[in-house]
Amino acid sequence: MGFFGIKTAPDMFNKLDSEYGRFKSDPSDANLSNFFVTANHLKDYLKNTQSVTQSALDTFAADQGIKDSRDLCDKAKHHTLTKRENPMTWTLTGEIGGASICELEIGAGDKRMMYSGTRSIDVDWLADRVMLKWRDFFNQHGLRPTPS
Repeated sequence: MGFFGIKTAPDMFNKLDSEYGRFKSDPSDANLSNFFVTANHLKDYLKNTQSVTQSALDTFAADQGIKDSRDLCDKAKHHTLTKRENPMTWTLTGEIGGASICELEIGAGDKRMMYSGTRSIDVDWLADRVMLKWRDFFNQHGLRPTPS
């Protein structure tokens, strides 16, 4: 049945696209959180509406960027992950002492990072990648969202 006007996977993709647009025009932590929560739960709409095979969804969900997106979603909702490695999130600043040497130029502004194991991920870059991955996935599976 869906949620009011969000009934199909393409409808949920349109919501993701709207959240992405909001984040790009106002890169607040709240808009970033909303983007990652929606990106992660788009899988539920695909699964529950049987829009793609479970195999295709599993293959997509195994992508490291999608797994990082899932971890950010869960961290935003639950604060601390207990069933997987709990990534650390940090905002680097362009102020003196706001980041390690060579990590961010002085005066460069803020940069949100996720640290997971030995990996460090620029979270804003990850949002761009995740949006691109979802667009490609929908195109590859013939799920053309209608413009919202």
